Amino acid sequence: MSLCDNTIVLFIFVLIKLFIYIIFPIIIVKKRDSSYVKYFIITEIILILSLLISNVFSLNSCIYNSNISGIKKSTVKSKILNYNSTHYTDEDYESVSEIEPTSYYKTYTGKNFYYYNQNDIFLKKKKLECGENKYFNVYGSTIVSTSMAVSTILDINITPIDILDLYNEEIFDCSENVNIGDVFSVVTNRYSGLDISEISGDMVVNSIRNGGIVIAQIQSNGNSNLTCGSNFITIYNITLEGKLIIADPDDSSSPYACSSSSMSYGKVLNANRTNTEWSLEDINSQTLHYYLVKGL
Repeated sequence: MSLCDNTIVLFIFVLIKLFIYIIFPIIIVKKRDSSYVKYFIITEIILILSLLISNVFSLNSCIYNSNISGIKKSTVKSKILNYNSTHYTDEDYESVSEIEPTSYYKTYTGKNFYYYNQNDIFLKKKKLECGENKYFNVYGSTIVSTSMAVSTILDINITPIDILDLYNEEIFDCSENVNIGDVFSVVTNRYSGLDISEISGDMVVNSIRNGGIVIAQIQSNGNSNLTCGSNFITIYNITLEGKLIIADPDDSSSPYACSSSSMSYGKVLNANRTNTEWSLEDINSQTLHYYLVKGL
């Protein structure tokens, strides 16, 4: 438990604030002609300095979360974990071993498609930190798309955290980014009954119709409707008219504008992109590689 999760510590900061902002100023004003008022002034200065020093030495969340109207325990230090500690405690996430998909959809052949959104609480708070690389924050779609495809083909719930744990145990190299080929390798070695291979764009439609799941590595062409930079999406169904139905692990509940540092600066991406229909031409124009995940 972090210092700022301690109710006694937060209560002490509440008392300090009461004395600084209310009690001592009243005494100093009312007793300004008294000979002992200087001691209250000195104490007031000492308390203010103590508060400033506490803020400088990383206790600012204690100060922020302690207020006269109530005490709010810090959630930052207890829930955003360094991946080296790997596992959540019961206090942080009681059901972390029982994470369920965000939603279920249907594939072309009628299977359950296991959809995960990496911005859900259990995933966005999970952080593997190695140098400047942070997962799932930056490279999560690689892991999450693989999780969705593999779970669907095997019809068992293999969570993105399961995949990330496996990748970290088997192959993770701090000096490199997460590589989709390495992810596929550790997954097929651990789970039998899987075949993962790269395919061309003209094989996507038939692959979906034959029961496969296709992962598309997309990159913005400056006018992308799916990503500001790069992303992995999953294609799991196709309409009678031949439109592809996709799942975006980095989907959002509201539209957002691409930042100035992105390839699609100024472009506004629509919300709720998952379970929407796209033409093969639209997807092809933004896709670098297609990967087919199917059963043996």
